[in-house]
Formats: sequence, structure tokens, C-alpha cells
Amino acid sequence: MNLPRLNWILATATLSLALPACVVETEQPVLEGRTVRFTVLHTSDIHSRLFPTHMQPNSHDQGDGLYLETGPYGGAERLAALIRRERNRGERVVHLDSGDIFHGGPIFNFAGGEPEFRWLSLMRVEAMAVGNHELGAGAEGLAGLAANFGSFPFLAANYIFANWLADGDPALGQQVQPYTMLNVKGLRVAVIGVGDDSSVQSISRGGNSFGITPVEANETVRAYVEFLGSSADLILVLSHLGLNEDRELVEGHELTMTADMDVRAFLDRPVDPWQQRKCEACRPGEHKYWVPGVRGIDAILGGHLHVLLRPPMMLTDLAGRKVLLQHPGAFAKFLARLDLAVAVPNHSYTCDTSQSPSVCMPQENHFSRGVVCQSDADCRRERLAPFGAEIIAHSQQIFPVDTIWCAEPRPDPYDYDYGKEYEFERDVAALAAYCGERGDGATRNLLEPYRMAMELSPEFLLTQVLGYAPRIVLRRDTANGGDSALGNIVATSLMIRKRVEAEFAVTNALGIRDNIYPGPVDIGTIFNVFPFENTIVVMYLSGREIQEMFDFLTERGQDRGCQSQVQIAGASFVMNCGQVKRNRARYACTTAEDCCPYRPEICAADYEGSARWQCLDEACFSHPAEDIQMGTKALLPDASYKLAANDYIAQGGSGFYVLQRNTTKIFTGIPLQDALIEHLRNFPNCREILSAADSASIDPRAMAYCSKIKQEDGKHLIEVRAGCSCGDVLDGNIARCGSTDTLLTQFCRNPLEFPVIIGQSDQRIGRKIN
Repeated sequence: MNLPRLNWILATATLSLALPACVVETEQPVLEGRTVRFTVLHTSDIHSRLFPTHMQPNSHDQGDGLYLETGPYGGAERLAALIRRERNRGERVVHLDSGDIFHGGPIFNFAGGEPEFRWLSLMRVEAMAVGNHELGAGAEGLAGLAANFGSFPFLAANYIFANWLADGDPALGQQVQPYTMLNVKGLRVAVIGVGDDSSVQSISRGGNSFGITPVEANETVRAYVEFLGSSADLILVLSHLGLNEDRELVEGHELTMTADMDVRAFLDRPVDPWQQRKCEACRPGEHKYWVPGVRGIDAILGGHLHVLLRPPMMLTDLAGRKVLLQHPGAFAKFLARLDLAVAVPNHSYTCDTSQSPSVCMPQENHFSRGVVCQSDADCRRERLAPFGAEIIAHSQQIFPVDTIWCAEPRPDPYDYDYGKEYEFERDVAALAAYCGERGDGATRNLLEPYRMAMELSPEFLLTQVLGYAPRIVLRRDTANGGDSALGNIVATSLMIRKRVEAEFAVTNALGIRDNIYPGPVDIGTIFNVFPFENTIVVMYLSGREIQEMFDFLTERGQDRGCQSQVQIAGASFVMNCGQVKRNRARYACTTAEDCCPYRPEICAADYEGSARWQCLDEACFSHPAEDIQMGTKALLPDASYKLAANDYIAQGGSGFYVLQRNTTKIFTGIPLQDALIEHLRNFPNCREILSAADSASIDPRAMAYCSKIKQEDGKHLIEVRAGCSCGDVLDGNIARCGSTDTLLTQFCRNPLEFPVIIGQSDQRIGRKIN
């Protein structure tokens, strides 16, 4: 976190007076002393899913109302119709989006973000937070999109933009503002935006290509809450920080900083000062502080981690006030509606001394009810309602966005008698036909030209079938915490790609965004796996740099439940999360032998592993990434190795600074999608599997699948999507399959000729937790 300009926020908050959105003055109702209903429609992390997407709903999705039978899911036309419907069902309704509308669907790769911005403008969204994937369009590109197609406040209070006041073409800083003020039929609502600062490529260091310097989120929000408190009834934070960071806005967090940072103003302030804490794990020249939470926030509307909070989380701030925290999920799968009962304080209160005891008046008011007083001074508004209006009750509704989005009430498969599942499928088919005619026409008219142009482009022939997956190929192996089946396929595809041919490959696990699900694997599947426009970068690393990188990854994994944050090929290593804990304990030493009691086995005479105790800066240390193998040989510190990585981590994204400072980079321009497609096309098909000389080397599931479909009946039973088989496709059963095309029909006629996509986790990333 870059903090040298924290004081700038507090000293110059009035600069933002020039920045709030324009408000048209009209006669507004007087709300003082009333409790009014205020509704927030909340979306986040749409990730370019402007068209419905076939995906496998996970257990959480199904628990929240998305079923296998109701796909495909999402789509702006359905979501827009829901938003318009819900706007019409309330008196004071706003729509807020927490960011990341870009990247994730091929429409972004095709049109570069234009339809996404135009759609949000069409929906009259009241505000949107800047997400990290918006910045994927580049500073100039994003500024141009916001200037040309955005008609809504674009918010990030915790970003300081370089040269944003300069004349000339619209700079990104001229399009992004810290907050907006909404007058919602007399209710004054301040919306403060907070952008992500943890996963944006190189953003955590000043001077990045975006011209952005991020500042500490708690102090940023605190400054704007204090600045806006007197002019707003409610204060909402529209956040793309992530769930834990959203909680920290209210509950506080620890912060480690170098000793040369001047934080005296924060330590000495009378209200909610920072507290310096003991830090045995800190390195020389580092201090640890406790940054308190922010008073006065009414609700946080968050995103970034793709979670759906149902019900919203309830937090408590330092003033004892309840703060709502809501996340609405991702990929346009849900619309969240939050209805709030908002008590607005009176302009003034009085003390009724005629009663015994004396009480503040009016007695029926939420803020003065039951408050004992001696004089009017005890009933000052500033004392009874120091933070303005207050949310005194709330309710949440979650609307699934699927083929039956308009159904009220929605059918539940668990309400049908056992053995009569076909009745649920029948009702879903009828409702899907009904809802399919009730999407938002304005959205359809906006998006149809983009859809048609994309479908005519050979590069975006999304239904082209590459192969078939008999079972799910997981992107993460949470059980073992190391490499995953899909991660191994992806990393290998980078390493062996023509014009790359590296010795090993590393890619960040979070860059692999979806599993490969059972059924036909098409180009659309690849865009779900790799929705971002990342490319392959080649560079040369020394053995010492590889050790440093894997040490960093082990430390990062330990902070995330000892789960690997990367996928690799051509190498293997062991994450020793237990050693991370030992290193952070900083056991005192003068020689390496002093450290042996803390882990005796690596000091034993017959020990053959790579771990060794060292005494560094008078503290015990051993590399937490152990037993690194490059191919089949142990890592050599002075050797040079050719690495293939994606351009995001190659430029320092997600903390890969060892790669960022490397000067041997070659940007190949090869998209990750292309590498994966080429690799999958080389998987064996069923004819090759069935004729293999060594059948014992074939995955049993692949062999079983191929043995079944070599028979005509088996071919017809191949499931291509929920409730739809190849037999249905070949028979033209639209009721069961919906729309199909000639490419899917071609697969169903000749399934033996298509590659069989099977992956496995082979423990190339091991782990120790003790």
C-alpha cells in the first residue's frame, strides 16, 4: 500500500466540491421526523456477460435459486427487465453497481467495452465503482469509453490521478470522481466509491501506467464521511475492495509500514487514533499499526470476490451503529434488492420538563424515544442523531437471472413429488417460453448489432466444438491445496506453445476463471476459462529468482489457507506453510545451529531435502519453498531457466515483483486462449484411445466414455447440456435442447473424432502445514 499522501486527503477534501454529479433542483418532500422506504438495486462483477451463458451452477447457485434445468444464465436483456420491473415497484429506488463490468465474455474481446458502458447508461445506473478489470482497458481506453459512452458517476475516492487537471484529451482522472450526491425524493444519499488496490497490475506501487496512486481505504472513507456528513442523510460506500476489506472499513485492520513514513497526525488525533502495535515478525525498519474502522457509514455495497451474501452481513462500527454489508454475486446471475426503512431525524428536539422524568420530544420519534433530559441542550440533534438518518430495518430479495427470470412465484424442484421431476422440467419449459418474450426491448436493440457482428466474425465462432469432457476438470484442487487438473492443462499449454517452448510455466490460479464442465468443450468454454485478454510472456530467470518467486508464492498461499495461488508446468516444489510461520516468528540466533531446535529434522546428518536453516539479520530463516525440481533435476541457483507466464504476473500483478523487475521479457502477443485451444486439439480422440496399445495408461473415465459411444445407442445418450442429449439434438428436440446449431450437430454425428478432455492433479505442487 502506498501511503505518503494520506495527509493530502484530509487537507484537501474540499477539492471534491467541484466533483459531485449535477443535481436538478425540484420541489422535494420534507422528510424530517419521518421513516421512509429506500430501495437499492445492486449489481456487481457482471464481467461482460451481456448474453446468456451456459455454465454449471454450483451448490451455492442452486441454493440461491439457479437450477440445472433453468440455464443458460445471466444476460443483460433479462437483467434489464428485472431492474426496470423493480424500479417500478418502489418510490425511492436507485441502481448501484460495484464494478468489474468488463472482461469475462467474448463481447468485451470483440467490442472493447463499448456495449457494456452503453448498457449501463441505458439503465440509468446512479453510480458505478471502478473495478480492477475496468482498468484492463488501459487508462486512455477507459477514459475514452467513460467520456463517450458513460452517463453515470464513475467512482473511486481512494485513487489519486496524475495530471488530471491538465488540458487536452479527457484523462482518466477527469472521468472518475470520489463520490456522488443523490437526492432521492427528498432523501439525501451520499455514495462514496472505493476501487480495488490489491490485484490491479502494478497499482500498489506509485508511478504505474494508469497514472494512479492508491491511498489507504479507511482513511479515505473517513475523510469523506466527515466531509459529507452534514449534507447527507445516508452514507453508502460503493466498494470494489473485496469482502474482507469491506469489513475492515468498519472493524479496522493492521497495517505494516516502513519507519520513515510520517504518521504522527494519525497517532495524535483525538478521535479514533491509530495505535502502534508490537510486531515481532516485522523486519528491521518496519512498524505495525492498528487503523480503526470508520464511524458513520450506513451500508457498504461491495463486490470483487464474486460472493453472494444472503442475507446481508451486519457489522458494528465504533459508535455502536449497525452497518449493512451486501455483495450481489457475479456474472449477471443475480439481481439483489435491498429495501431499507430509513428514520430521518427532526430538525430540532426539545426537552419536556413538565413530565417526570423529563424526556426529549417528540416522544414517538426514533431518535428521541425514551431519552431522559434536563434541558434542551440534552436534546440537541447533534447528540441524538450525530450521523443523520439511520437504517432501522431492512429486507433483502435475490432475483435469479435465468430462463424463468420473470416467474412469480418461481417453481422449486423440491416442491415436486419424488419421481415426478419431469413435471418440473415441463413447467420450466413453459415458463422459459413465456419469459423469453418479455426481455427488455431497448437492451435487445442496443446489443443485437454487436451480437450479429460477433457471430459473423470467424475469430468468435463460440459454438465450435473442440472436444468432450466426460467429467469435470477442476480449476482448483481445494482438497489437496496444490495443483489442479485444469491448472496443469493450462500451464502446460503455455509452456509447449509454438514460438514459446519454455522449460517451465507459471500462471496465477485466479486467472483461470472457470472449470471445464462435463459435456462438449467449445470456444465459448475457453472464454469462460480465460475471459481476459492476457498473452504469453517469455523471460529467463536464475535459480535464485525462481527460489524467491516460489518462496513468495508459499507465503501468499499460507495467508490463504495454504492453498496454492499458482499453477505450474515443467517444475515441482513443496509449499511448506509451517516454515512460513516459523520464519515469521523470527527466532533469535547468532548461527544457523541455534535454529535447529525449531525444526530438528533438517539439521540431521541423513537429511536429503533442500531446506536449510540460516541465521539472517539475527533471526532464523529457511526457504519455505522446498525441494524445487526443474523437470527431473534439482534447481541450480546459478543456472538460467526459460519461463512462460501470462503478461499480468510478468508485469508485477498480484505481487510478482521478481518478474516485474526482470529485464529479459519477450512479449509474444500469443493469447492464452489460443495456446489452450491448440493444446486441447492435440488431446487423443476416442478412435485413438480405443486402439491404444497400452490401455492401462488411459484414464478409466475416458475409456468408459469411448467404449460407450462407439455404439449407436451410446452416441445418442451423450449429454450435451442439462436435459439435452445428442439424440435430442439429432432429432431436433427444441423443447429439451433449446436452440442448437450445425456445429453441435456435427459433433453428435461424429463424437469418436473429437478429442477427449481429461485432466489430473499430479502433486507437482505439494504442501506441508506443520
